[in-house]
Amino acid sequence: MPLPMYDVVIVGYGPTGLVCSSLLARQGHRVCAFERWPSLYGQPRIATIDGESARILQAACDVDEALKNATARDLYLLCNGKGDILVEHDWGRDDPSGFPFRISVHQPDIESALDTSARAAGATVQQGWEVRQIRQGDGMIEVSAQPPNASEGLSAKSKTVTARYLIGADGGRSATRSCLGIDQEVWPFRNAWFTVDVVRRRELPNFLGVSPDGRIAVIFGVPGGGSHSVIPLGRDMLRFNFEIDPDVDRTSMTPIDVAHRHLQDTYGLGVDDVEVIRQAVHVFSGRLATRWRKGNVFLAGDAAHAMTPFMGQGGCSALRDAVNLSWKLDLVLQGIAPDSLLDTYETERKPHARVYVDGSDKLGAMVFTRDPAAAAARDRLYLEGRPPAPPSEPRIETGLLHLGVGGTPVPPAGIVGPQGRVQWRGQVGRFDDVAGWGFQVLFLGRAPHEFLRPGQLAVLKRLRAVTAGIGVEPSDSSLVQDIDGVYARFFENHRINGMILRPDFVIHSGATSEAQMSERVDELISQLTGS
Repeated sequence: MPLPMYDVVIVGYGPTGLVCSSLLARQGHRVCAFERWPSLYGQPRIATIDGESARILQAACDVDEALKNATARDLYLLCNGKGDILVEHDWGRDDPSGFPFRISVHQPDIESALDTSARAAGATVQQGWEVRQIRQGDGMIEVSAQPPNASEGLSAKSKTVTARYLIGADGGRSATRSCLGIDQEVWPFRNAWFTVDVVRRRELPNFLGVSPDGRIAVIFGVPGGGSHSVIPLGRDMLRFNFEIDPDVDRTSMTPIDVAHRHLQDTYGLGVDDVEVIRQAVHVFSGRLATRWRKGNVFLAGDAAHAMTPFMGQGGCSALRDAVNLSWKLDLVLQGIAPDSLLDTYETERKPHARVYVDGSDKLGAMVFTRDPAAAAARDRLYLEGRPPAPPSEPRIETGLLHLGVGGTPVPPAGIVGPQGRVQWRGQVGRFDDVAGWGFQVLFLGRAPHEFLRPGQLAVLKRLRAVTAGIGVEPSDSSLVQDIDGVYARFFENHRINGMILRPDFVIHSGATSEAQMSERVDELISQLTGS
């Protein structure tokens, strides 16, 4: 009897695997996801996402459902043990992606919305099955899984399927990475939080005078191993983190009275104040897989990179992996692009993730300074307004972009493009909701299909690209009405009249004229198809 055949097998059904499952299944590909847990994991680590990540969720599921309990996170503080503010991140603004710059989330809502979308699109989901063997040969992959508690060695309880490609999205202890024999680059800082998630029973105090009712995210760096933090999780929940020995016996942290003791000793909170709904030990350090592809198997999310939580970019980076790899797999599976397109997944994403791995490592070491004298010196530096410069936000530096002399992106190529509210085709809403997910070819004041060649338009149609003119006069109903002026301001700020956005919302190229827009389309087609 022939084995079940899929286009893509996904190992791990956390946020990374969920986004891949949904995006690929929505494009009509045969997807099978294996997850060792019998249900959605329920051990959330993601507390915040950025606006770009919300836009990725928008492409993969009902984003309003995913963020139904989310709130904008306008402020993020780093303080010393006395509550003196060392670093104040003002996030009270909108992101170019059309969402708040930072968002406090409840991860189970996100996973539930993604799961609903993936299943509705036809993805096969095998929960309670752990992948034990991955074999590659003749352009195909054979994957065998068993229940997690099964004895070593495949048996009659095994499930075996075949696929053209496999995505290992199975976390920091990735079995896929181990099976492939891929090493990791390791950063020096290592520590751990004892994490306690709670629901408020009543309004809570102002924690050290900087977080009333726990509504403001704050980390308190206390020398001697006593650092702690208060992190809002959407509207109704809170996460408290307490520094512990990363090599602690985890079973000693399991009893619920351990959580209550930490809450009482640090914040004076009792059972009348909060209900504990989860507690876990989270050991963190920076790691980066030395390779993200081997044959037709790819690593994504924590399997490819892990970082400390202090920049809030672990989950965001994982979602960027998922959307980058998914749109490229889609084109290869359609036969539009050659397999070599998939090599750009690692060359684009790995340097981008490295910035956050390295930055979060340095920030974690600063927050968790153990020596009192070193902590006092740190406090003076920051309180006197002489902090070290933060790392620059990374952008895509190579790959499927318009590159100039020396191989560097020509601005605005490589940054995330805008999304505004629009009126078009009788609908009002966010542009991606109105236009759909895929490439976007946008031009100011004129629809690109009026000046692009028929051959170009035919290829763009195969790419499922949207071509749209951004209206400058409300009277022209054939053009996209830029309700809040988001696109007009972006074009003006970057001195362009048109741009091409990739399906991961990264700008491929900008253009100043119709002729240049046509050249950019030719360049995109050549890069994708080799012709």
